[in-house]
Amino acid sequence: MRRLLLALIAVVGCRPLSAVNAYDEERAKNNFSHELVICAAYFNIGAEGAKRTGDKKASEMLQQVSDALLEDARKYNKDETVLARFQLALEEQANLIHRDYANLSIVQVKHKDLCKQVSENPHARLEYWRGKSELAQQALRADLGSRWRGSLGRSREVLGGLNERFLDSIGTESRRVCEHTVSMLLGRRFYGHTVHAHPVG
Repeated sequence: MRRLLLALIAVVGCRPLSAVNAYDEERAKNNFSHELVICAAYFNIGAEGAKRTGDKKASEMLQQVSDALLEDARKYNKDETVLARFQLALEEQANLIHRDYANLSIVQVKHKDLCKQVSENPHARLEYWRGKSELAQQALRADLGSRWRGSLGRSREVLGGLNERFLDSIGTESRRVCEHTVSMLLGRRFYGHTVHAHPVG
């Protein structure tokens, strides 16, 4: 019985959480990569806008930032995913300014603060997403714990509902095994016997 309880705890409790931990780290990297791509598109459009006004030096500088962010994004996601997202981000931002570079202030209002942080302090942004993932893990742990306690309570109700008529109908040996099993699970007096469950660990 003790081995059974250990196995149930391992399956229900530990494995999902370890999987969630790995998943949330990947999700944090994926979200960060997506922000890098959005900002790569932002600086790319800015570079084109500067080029069209004749500011070659500013255009080259902005393009270098765009290229660097796009390269960083590839460290956290597949090349095809990064390039597809880059094209979508360029399209979205071009539509936002109605494909008129005189309207660059529109994308500046939307992306300037984020892209300033992403370009100047990318590590802090990655840690931001890791922090959000940790909060999600904590919420999931609490939810799993609540579900586990609820399931245990329902199991107690079902097991405690076994009555003498049922036990009499399954024979003396089966009755003994059933009493012992239920007492092990509930750890309390049951049908005249007090049997405490062995602690797990």
